[in-house]
Amino acid sequence: MSPISEINSIIKAPQILWNALDAAAATGGRSQGGIWEASGVSIDTRSIQNGDLFIALHGPSHNGHDYIVNAFDNGASAAIVDTVPPHLKKKSPLLVVKDTQKALNSLAIAARRRTRAKIFAITGSVGKTGTKEMLAAALSKVGLVCSTKGNENNEIGVPLNLARLPENCDFGVFEAGMNSQGEMARLSEMIRPDIALITTVEAAHTEHFDNIDAIANAKGEIFTGLNKNGIGIINLDNPYFSTLEFLAKQAGLTNIKTFGQTPKADLQLISALTTNFNTKVTAKIRDEELTYSIKLQGTHWALNSVAALGAAMSIGAESKELLKGLSSLEPIKGRGQVLTTPFNNGYIKVVDDSYNANPASMKAAIICLGEKNQVKDGRRVAILGDMLELGAEASKAHASLASTCSNAGIDFVFTAGSLMANLYAALPPEIRGNHYASAEKLCSCLDQIIKPSDTILVKGSQGAQMGRVVNALTSKCINYNNNQG
Repeated sequence: MSPISEINSIIKAPQILWNALDAAAATGGRSQGGIWEASGVSIDTRSIQNGDLFIALHGPSHNGHDYIVNAFDNGASAAIVDTVPPHLKKKSPLLVVKDTQKALNSLAIAARRRTRAKIFAITGSVGKTGTKEMLAAALSKVGLVCSTKGNENNEIGVPLNLARLPENCDFGVFEAGMNSQGEMARLSEMIRPDIALITTVEAAHTEHFDNIDAIANAKGEIFTGLNKNGIGIINLDNPYFSTLEFLAKQAGLTNIKTFGQTPKADLQLISALTTNFNTKVTAKIRDEELTYSIKLQGTHWALNSVAALGAAMSIGAESKELLKGLSSLEPIKGRGQVLTTPFNNGYIKVVDDSYNANPASMKAAIICLGEKNQVKDGRRVAILGDMLELGAEASKAHASLASTCSNAGIDFVFTAGSLMANLYAALPPEIRGNHYASAEKLCSCLDQIIKPSDTILVKGSQGAQMGRVVNALTSKCINYNNNQG
């Protein structure tokens, strides 16, 4: 093997995250079946990779121990168990612990303790996944980044992603979500961030809280685990800014930065121009005026890009390299990705925002649809599904979207689901399309309600299954980006 080939072979070799001795030391477990090394950590045999350490968790409807044979068949190098399955081969490499969830948490804490990386934690009622992706992309041109996979942001997802943090990583970017008081504090204490960013506080998951004040207090728990010399970044435009600022100071924080559209913000969005291709942004960050473009459409994306850049620049990263990384980020599936597809002897554009929805994100998406330039005879069409987990305010929250649709210049609104019936009833007759009991029933009528040259927003909570509508509209999709005119 030539010296160059040998170097390339070393570079391509997977990085070892855990070995039998280190994992046993972190968890207090007992290793059996020989020495092993793992280059990844997984809890799902369907997505496991060669060399992963499989952790057999107990779920509400599944027990990971029932899938250990599958894990090894699919390439796992070892498994963490609290009970050794009787049907397993005797020499299978195992780490036996008292509780697999606690073992996962212990791996996460050990990984955080050993790393030299600067750690960012992001939460918020809206925009946390997108902001996490923008920050990770920006930092990718500055150093090695480890970030939350997808939106694995709960009490399983956070320790799982921390456990995947390489020791030699430069930056860790972690998303944190919550459904109850105290959950964010536990996650923050595990992440121990150097920088904590809260995108916004809005009416989301309100069925789990008495009011939005309670949501703000729960989000503010992210400052609990923040290093005392760390930085908190808060949305100055949000009505709950004062609450979050108080909670940050109560946690001992002295370095608090603000972002927003107001000139008083430390990280200011000066302007955002949405086109059919991207959003052109002008911002002032650390007294530096920046002009750049992102491949994501809408003022809400622009504002969160300013927060992400401000977070990265707060640790001394240079804007030039950060903007290179940020500009490389492609639209995210289910979160505003624009797809161009043939339809009935013409073409349509589908804005796939089907991953999730709450009142704030729904309004932002509708406004963004209204900003899109249309070709001749093209219509702006919104296909909207239920927003879930809104509790007693659900009916009112859905009906209140009528004025947003009307003011944004939407041509037609079609609704699906029992809660969206409230919006349908409140819509002005001139933009009221049809209402359907479910996304499935709406799909069967797409040929009648959609025309060539239409631009269609599809959005709803995950449980509303609006992804079915996207799939039906884009079954012949020819373009998976928004670089089409």
